[in-house]
Amino acid sequence: MSINNNTKEYWDKDWGTGKRRFPSYTMNIVRWLIPEGLSVLDIGCGNGKFLRDVRDNSKPGKLFGIDISPVAIKKMNDSGIDGVVWDVENFNDFNMEFDVTVCTHVFEHVDNDIGLAKNIARVTKKLILVAVPNDCSYPEFTGTHVRKYNFESLCKLFENTDFKTIKNLTRTNKRMLKNHLIVSFEK
Repeated sequence: MSINNNTKEYWDKDWGTGKRRFPSYTMNIVRWLIPEGLSVLDIGCGNGKFLRDVRDNSKPGKLFGIDISPVAIKKMNDSGIDGVVWDVENFNDFNMEFDVTVCTHVFEHVDNDIGLAKNIARVTKKLILVAVPNDCSYPEFTGTHVRKYNFESLCKLFENTDFKTIKNLTRTNKRMLKNHLIVSFEK
């Protein structure tokens, strides 16, 4: 039996240790897919490392992050990037719009993944970039994942939105990212 650790307290402790890391190769691919000059929302932004990389390596428009952890948001805000503490499970009241929304390693943690997908589509003007573990990491192994995804199940989340062009970006330079699935959804 697994324990769902997706609480503010859990993520505050996790981000507070300074040990939380995302796979850099996945995050680099996602970053390279963001066109210059566009505003970017990062859902589940953690301490803002990804948004700092976007700021430091391209010419983005406005950058903004949302995370459940006040500890992580404070670290991001202290680095000069705006963001707020927000529970993506209750994302309906968020009313800002962005050209690009990035959501990496979040869907597998939420109970209402369909609601999250609809809300991401609602606040995004042009491009959605999603990365999740690729058909692996069940909750009994992580304590924080509530489901696993493959390309088809991830695409199904966005099928009733305005985002119709779907690209599986998992294959890059003839190399398969075995454990990570990256998909773009465009208007």
